[in-house]
Amino acid sequence: MTNHMEEVAKMFGLELEEHFHITKKSYENTVYKFTKDGVAFYDNKLRTWYESVGALAGILTGETEVVKLPWKPQEGDRYYFPCPASIEKWDYSTWSERDVDYYRLNHGFVCKTMERAVAISQEMLKDIRVIEEE
Repeated sequence: MTNHMEEVAKMFGLELEEHFHITKKSYENTVYKFTKDGVAFYDNKLRTWYESVGALAGILTGETEVVKLPWKPQEGDRYYFPCPASIEKWDYSTWSERDVDYYRLNHGFVCKTMERAVAISQEMLKDIRVIEEE
């Protein structure tokens, strides 16, 4: 018998083990992930993962929606960030759990690609021009 959970995860734009939220009000801040066995949620108090047949059913029936989380690099991964003042409009760093890494992440400035960092820089510059024109 073939396991189709990897295909199910991909239907929602995710990989197995990639974290996400769901739109159900009382569970919207809970972290979920697709696994080979279904959907699991993280219990912060017990610091462990539990399977959730209800969450999987809700996702598959459309009762709840998957909310993809921003990409977060792993320790040692290179990431790009917007840098509107530079000629290239981007710069890069290596993720090492520093305050500056989390500052950039929390402000939406951690990018998987150089192109995304450039696009954010261009949006920032557009906003500055609009403010200057007012």
